[in-house]
Amino acid sequence: MAIKLEDSLESDLAHSAKVQPETALLKEYSAEITLRISELPVLKPRVLPTRSRSALRRFIEAGQRRTFTLSKNFYIEVEGEALPAGLEGRIVIPPVGNTASAAKGEEPFDENKDLEHSDEVQANVFDGASIPFPWLVSYLSFGVLRPLGILLSASVVHDFAFQFGYLPIIKNGKCKQVPVQRHEADEIFRLITQTLNGSNFFSRLAWHAVRLGWWAIKYAGQRFTGEPPVRSTILALASIAGACAIGFGVRKIWLAELQSNLIVTIVLLGTLGIAVGLVYLWIAIESHFRLPGYYKDTSESDNAS
Repeated sequence: MAIKLEDSLESDLAHSAKVQPETALLKEYSAEITLRISELPVLKPRVLPTRSRSALRRFIEAGQRRTFTLSKNFYIEVEGEALPAGLEGRIVIPPVGNTASAAKGEEPFDENKDLEHSDEVQANVFDGASIPFPWLVSYLSFGVLRPLGILLSASVVHDFAFQFGYLPIIKNGKCKQVPVQRHEADEIFRLITQTLNGSNFFSRLAWHAVRLGWWAIKYAGQRFTGEPPVRSTILALASIAGACAIGFGVRKIWLAELQSNLIVTIVLLGTLGIAVGLVYLWIAIESHFRLPGYYKDTSESDNAS
C-alpha cells in the first residue's frame, strides 16, 4: 500500500524503488521544528494470523493491531532547537536490517543504490507506536490515536528507535547510527506529529500515551530505560482518582436509593468518561499555554554546560 503526499509524485515513484536524493525532499513544514519530507512511508500490510486458529483465537487476533513493513527507505529531515541533542539531520528508516547501508562507521552513504534484501536479513516490522487494544484506544481518543491516522510518519521513526535503540541519520553525506534514549524517541515522535499535522493538542495527547508505555513496553529489548514518565503518570492517576471520586460521590448522594444494575453501569461509564475528559482538559491547557517539553529544560542545561 503506497501512501502519497502529492499525486504529482506518483509517476516519478511508481517505476523505481531507488533511494531518493536529498533534493527530492520537496515539502517543508515548520512549527516547533522544521521538517522536510516528500512522501509518507510506503507500507506493506502483513497478514493477520487468523487462519487455522480456534474460534476464540481468531476473535482475539482479529482485534489486534495491524503490522507493516516498508517497501522502500523512508526519509525525513528534521532540524530545530527543540530536538533532542544530536538528532538533527536526515533520518533514514530502512525496510530491512538494523542499519541503513553505510550506517556502520562513517563511510559515504550511497543514495543511488538500493538496499539489498537477503535471506539473512529480516524485514523491519512497524505497528504504529505499539498502541495496545487499538479499537478501544481509538474509541476513547475519538479516533486520534490510530496507527494509520495522524501518527503514521512519526510512528515509523518511533518504532525503529524502539527496535534498535538508535536512528540512522545522514549528515554531510555520511550516515551514522545515533543512539537515542527512550524519552528522546518519545519527544521526536511528538515533534514530528505536531509539525506535520499542526496540532499541539493531538501531538501532546499522543506523547502522553507513548510515555505511559514506559511501564509495559520494552525499548531496544530492555525495560524501564531513559527518564520515567512522571508527568504522564501523575496525569493518568490524578484523572482516574478524580473521576472515581466524582462518580462515587454522585452515586452516594443522588443514587443511594437506586440499586438498579443499569444505573450502576451508567455511573461507571460516566466515571470513565470523566477520566477521559479530565485528561483532555489538562492537555488542552498544556497545549494552549505551550508548556515546555518534559525534557527541554534538561537539554538546555546540558547545552549550556
